[in-house]
Amino acid sequence: MDELPIRKPMRLKNYDYNTPGAYFITICTKDKRSILSRIAYDTPVGAAVPVGPHAASQTTDVGVDVPGDPHSVLTNTGRIVDETLREMESFYPNVSLERYVIMPNHIHMLINISGDGTPRTSSPTNATIPAFVSYFKRRTDRQSGDHLWQRSFYDHIVRNQSEYNEIAEYIDANPSRWLDDRFYDYAQ
Repeated sequence: MDELPIRKPMRLKNYDYNTPGAYFITICTKDKRSILSRIAYDTPVGAAVPVGPHAASQTTDVGVDVPGDPHSVLTNTGRIVDETLREMESFYPNVSLERYVIMPNHIHMLINISGDGTPRTSSPTNATIPAFVSYFKRRTDRQSGDHLWQRSFYDHIVRNQSEYNEIAEYIDANPSRWLDDRFYDYAQ
């Protein structure tokens, strides 16, 4: 019988994920399926772009297609993900979603924990970041009727303002870097 692969622990050992501060989170779709969005390189007529709670929204004039910055155009599944992300602060009042981008097969988010980080929802763990991600995954899976996500997620503890600014810029520019992204799917 084949042995199961040994998984490397993803969380930082002995770190309290209730600690106030900023965290950079990446969650990939199961099998890196491109089901959340597509990257568009023209601004559709009347469309507001880009996606994200703090992104500057722009609209084009009626009847005019103009080249625009690359941006995510959400699928139906991506809209479920977007709506759920916008609702997460009501379930986790001490977590603020500072920035996020929904890419075709992954999402990046920059979140901030303030206070004690105690979630309103019950969770098998008391660590806010894993509980936040777990609840988000369960909720989007249930709403979409599909198993959307890979088993784990990537997190990075943001250590200072310079790092925060660099990550925020990375999230904002992610659609324009899609062709060079390690998660890029050539079949999109």
